[in-house]
Formats: sequence, C-alpha cells, structure tokens
Amino acid sequence: MIIQLYRNAYGGLSRSVWLLSGAMLINRSGSMVVPFLSVYLTQSLHFSIGQAGLVMGCFGAGAMLGVFVGGG
Repeated sequence: MIIQLYRNAYGGLSRSVWLLSGAMLINRSGSMVVPFLSVYLTQSLHFSIGQAGLVMGCFGAGAMLGVFVGGG
C-alpha cells in the first residue's frame, strides 16, 4: 500500500528529476561526514584539539566564502 502511494505521487516525474534527486542525495550524504571530522582528526590522526579546531574553522570559512563568492 505504501509503495503504491509512492508510485502514484512520484511516478510521473521525468528522468532528469530523478537524476538530480539522486545526485542531491549523494551530495547531502557526504555532508554527514563533517561532524565526525574532528573526532577522526583527534582520535585517528592524533591532532591536538586546537589543531582540529583550526581545521574545522578553515572548513567553515571556506564554506562561507564559497557561498558568498559562488552566489548560492
């Protein structure tokens, strides 16, 4: 029953919409790695907490710069 509701709601979408949705899912799934980066840096790579904070700060600054410069 749930599968039938899903097919009725989204079955008519074009192939390009499905490809874009799939690409966005992969992109957003990759974003889930970011919260665990500091744990990986400190536990596996033996960075200090300050070094891991600097890396995360650079990541955040780069992300903000990308939004402002990229216009999106």
